Amino acid sequence: MLCYPVISSREDLRHAGSFRNLTGTEDWARWEQVSCEKLVTEKTPPTFLWHTAKDNAVPVANTLVYGQALAEHGVPFEMHIFPEGAHGLATADGVTNDSIPAGVGKNALWLPLAKEWLKGIFGNQTRENS
Repeated sequence: MLCYPVISSREDLRHAGSFRNLTGTEDWARWEQVSCEKLVTEKTPPTFLWHTAKDNAVPVANTLVYGQALAEHGVPFEMHIFPEGAHGLATADGVTNDSIPAGVGKNALWLPLAKEWLKGIFGNQTRENS
């Protein structure tokens, strides 16, 4: 499950601070080596992704390019792009944030959607009341 993920080292998509923290370097060639959309294979696990179109920290295109890479390799995935909301909404409800801005309440749907997706992937192995 990937929520507003940093995926790509592409100059127009990258979150430089994340790549700097991950690699411990400013070496863009090293950043390219860990650019996740380039690492997808047929063995990549099924993936659930969600993002907001208005994320001001990590461009939504990170999620889109990863979804495209998954599709190109035949990896099952589910993706949801919500129109509103900034980066870091967590569960997008009062449980994790007591000041959810107006218009992002429906983003909380990602959690029940993810639970249903997990049930589809793992069948009866998931807990019914989780």
